[in-house]
Amino acid sequence: FNTHPAGSAVFSAQRDYRSNFGGTSHATPLAAGVAALILTLTPGLGWAEVRDIMRDTAVKIDPGNTNATGRWRDADGRISTDPGYTGPSFSEFYGYGRLDAEAALRSILSGCSAAIAELLRRILQRNR
Repeated sequence: FNTHPAGSAVFSAQRDYRSNFGGTSHATPLAAGVAALILTLTPGLGWAEVRDIMRDTAVKIDPGNTNATGRWRDADGRISTDPGYTGPSFSEFYGYGRLDAEAALRSILSGCSAAIAELLRRILQRNR
């Protein structure tokens, strides 16, 4: 419900936004936005390639977690104490981690032409 009369300044009206927005309702549009950014730079990628970039560049939250349910597993399902553990990949608590849009975009810079890569570096640097 929007309480702002037509033509009124939004910043001076009564606050009418939600402050308890979270979970999948919050994560889904963010993930879609990061995917859109990736596809803007590399439109030829398929959905699985975009997914892999997002997974690979996600920040692994609490990678030392030892809870039997939430501990991180590598791509083959091994936990950190198993021989051959290759590093955190997925957690029942944190999924693949927190999306990192900048890391995702930087990861595809190497596949861009030098001119495009330089432009993207400048944009990312300016927006810090």
